[in-house]
Amino acid sequence: FILKAGLCPAPRAVGGRPSRPQCVARSLGAESPNAMILGESLPANVDTIFLVDVDGVLNVGAREESGIAPLLLDSQNADRAFRLFQRPNSDVGMLRSAERMVSVWTRCIPEDFGKTYANFVCDSAQMLSPVLVGRLARLLRAAEGNWAAVLSSSWRKAKHIGRVRALEAAISVHLGRRFAFHAATPLQEERCASDRLQCLKAFIEEQYESREAAGVVGRPLRMIILEDFFISPPSQWGCYGCPLNSIEAGEEFLKGSAPLGANLSVKIIHTYDEWATGGGLRVAIGAGLHGRAMREALSFLQESRYSKTQLAPMISDVNTPAGKAGSSIGDGESTAASQSLPGSPSQTPSRPPSLDAARLLKCWYMLPAWPWLAAVELGMRPCAQAPAAVPM
Repeated sequence: FILKAGLCPAPRAVGGRPSRPQCVARSLGAESPNAMILGESLPANVDTIFLVDVDGVLNVGAREESGIAPLLLDSQNADRAFRLFQRPNSDVGMLRSAERMVSVWTRCIPEDFGKTYANFVCDSAQMLSPVLVGRLARLLRAAEGNWAAVLSSSWRKAKHIGRVRALEAAISVHLGRRFAFHAATPLQEERCASDRLQCLKAFIEEQYESREAAGVVGRPLRMIILEDFFISPPSQWGCYGCPLNSIEAGEEFLKGSAPLGANLSVKIIHTYDEWATGGGLRVAIGAGLHGRAMREALSFLQESRYSKTQLAPMISDVNTPAGKAGSSIGDGESTAASQSLPGSPSQTPSRPPSLDAARLLKCWYMLPAWPWLAAVELGMRPCAQAPAAVPM
């Protein structure tokens, strides 16, 4: 799944309300191949803004308790984790990291009709899941009026410009036309969820400064925020003395950034999941755009509630060219598990045939609480960010 970024579209004015959804098209770094457009004010007639995180939204990563970068759910990491259980004398610390990866691989996705997170396995080179990129494109197609996509991920840093180009090209394939992020949130030091919330707050304030200057503060604006917030639950979102213990509280906090008279709607799509294994190991992941997240996002975008029955055909694993009848959330999903990995969903949904189930169960229940070892010792690939210091 290697795509080369195409030519960058030139900026274009967006006037009036078009007969079909329009993207406010401007590429990150359009002026310079190594530059990022940071904190730029969007046109005043934008109706919907997508704020897009990447790690934990367009791929799946498992948080490690040792403070290193999250483990990326790709074929290499999964294969190494499964093979580790076949070594009788494997280090216990590495076994616990492998247990976490195996648990993610086999875990059922929330409201995704029996699929497991193995369906979201990402391309090892690009660190993107084709399935999840296709689902983001489905959300963009569902937007009404003028919309703009803003990059809020650590990928907005200049060193990730190549990955951003590849992401834009991949989204373009699903949309059937050129796509480019219009802007990115301002660069700030971000180490936790509260830092990301403050960055989003600053972005909203900047947009309304522009709207006030244009005299359109009261124009309706919707913001849909696709975030895993550093793989953290809402109980950890406290923001500089302001207690936030729910997604709704986070939405109200961000809405408070708008001035009086603003008509702002904010929806946080929290791509987070957590559970405990049979052996008591806690697993927390940036879960990607799973079925429940997609239903919530589509309900917000189209102002209607989708039932599970209505959503089912929309996330079916059918490859339908973009723009044709039958286009679904799952554009390209049927290719996600086609990599040559033992135990991929297309072969064995529960586990690889080479895995000794008895040994795996024994490892899960007998692991003592030894200190964690770095994932690099296991040979697993972390997500794009550096340990602890770089945001998801």
